[in-house]
Amino acid sequence: MPGRRGPIRHGRGHPRDRGVGARSVEPPPHKTRGPPDGGFETQTGSLWPRGRSARGDSLRGGRAGAIAGEKRGRPPTPSVQSRALRERGSGRRIPPALTTPPRAGGTGRIDTDGADAAEELGTSLADAPSGEPDEAEERGLEAGVRARGRLRLAMPSKRAFATDAARQTACAEMAAEYLVPRLPATARLALMGGARSVEQLTACSRQRLLRTAVLAKPGTEGKNLLDAVRTLTFVAYYAKERGWSEEQTWPLSAAVAASMIDFEHRRATGVASPGKRGGLTVGDSFRQNLTALHDNFGCPIDLVSPMVQAAAPKAATAVKRGPAATLPVHIYCHLEHLAA
Repeated sequence: MPGRRGPIRHGRGHPRDRGVGARSVEPPPHKTRGPPDGGFETQTGSLWPRGRSARGDSLRGGRAGAIAGEKRGRPPTPSVQSRALRERGSGRRIPPALTTPPRAGGTGRIDTDGADAAEELGTSLADAPSGEPDEAEERGLEAGVRARGRLRLAMPSKRAFATDAARQTACAEMAAEYLVPRLPATARLALMGGARSVEQLTACSRQRLLRTAVLAKPGTEGKNLLDAVRTLTFVAYYAKERGWSEEQTWPLSAAVAASMIDFEHRRATGVASPGKRGGLTVGDSFRQNLTALHDNFGCPIDLVSPMVQAAAPKAATAVKRGPAATLPVHIYCHLEHLAA
């Protein structure tokens, strides 16, 4: 073709340009990041770094480059890290020992402050107690049960009263006579209204008002008062067996209250109980007696703790039954007529 000089160039690597006399076109030089020290090297023809092996792993990229940088005491550069992640294609990151330099002053070990604190406090499972009741505790609880069983509270005879109301009043007053001397000093002070009341009234007036406060909720024939007497007797002989004074016994802690409730529950359910529920309500009944001492008679007892509520199961509420079904009179008469 006139005016044409040299062969037609159809592009780099075209088959027509591979003949003799074809002028090869060299690609422009490219700069690639080389050693981790930040230097560059110039190479032509290939965008891959020099020294690429047959496996496709770069000697300066990938995990090999990262390990090389670690051996020289310098962390790998971000480009080496990204190239390693791209070449592997597995989505796994380089271990922190190869990617993150150690912090200044770091120890390089896992923090074990929590484990050390647990060992110091002795809360490991190996050092935990076996859960068996303490012998002194058990002796005190058994002493309280024996004393409560020996307690005899004489009440007025029913035949001595003309009316039921008079008998109820006499039984309540007799139960109050049993209860008032057994109340701890802190309970009597709380029922009277504090130390100010003691300063302003005489002993005779305080005693009379104290009996009036106790009789506010006596129950049927003084039953609530008698239950309080039995419970206080249990607590008093328990403390006596443990060698505690009244100041050491009251206020009654949640742990002691829970121990008493648990003992009553274990004692009732551990043997063949003649009751319909197999003794499952005994522990809850003792807990209700402690609650009555606290609410009605001012005894300082800690009953808010969860261990007190969990010491024994609560008694199931009885289902109130309705009246029995009856047939109308005319239907009953009709049935009698048919039967005849």
